[in-house]
Amino acid sequence: MRFHKIKQDDAIKRFVDRLNSKEFVNPQTRVDIFQGMKVEQQQLFDARVKLIETLNETHPKALTKELVSNIADQLTGFNEESSVVFDSLVE
Repeated sequence: MRFHKIKQDDAIKRFVDRLNSKEFVNPQTRVDIFQGMKVEQQQLFDARVKLIETLNETHPKALTKELVSNIADQLTGFNEESSVVFDSLVE
């Protein structure tokens, strides 16, 4: 009876260890997806910040409706690109 209990405990331990392993907790595919997302998101963030810095560094008299509208359109484009990138990474 004791041998059966030891065998059962060992099987449960191995099962729990496997469930907690990277195979289920953090599989390589998920790691790759998140790393790809991180790189893409950082690039988009950097591009957005560059546009915002352009606005910040522009003298107020030079802030025309056309300039601001152009930057707003670019930011919208980044949002759309970000959505496409995200969708492609999770498919």
